[in-house]
Amino acid sequence: MVCSGPPTTVFHGAQDAAENGLARGTSEGWRIDVIMSGAVLRTILAQVESFDGGYSSAADSREFAAFRDSVRDKAQYEVSALEY
Repeated sequence: MVCSGPPTTVFHGAQDAAENGLARGTSEGWRIDVIMSGAVLRTILAQVESFDGGYSSAADSREFAAFRDSVRDKAQYEVSALEY
């Protein structure tokens, strides 16, 4: 089964950032634990196009937009995730 959606988009964006030297930490295929700047995180979050698919509500979309808008470019953010 191939999964896609916002979590997968962010996972692969963080993985790409680590591989390209834009995040520091560990990225081991299915697990990622990295620290990146807000500028990099904002770029990754901008790739999330929608929460369609029946698993999320309009409130989820609003919460995500509020979080994305709160990210500060010069701040550091930790991204820890597992892909299954």
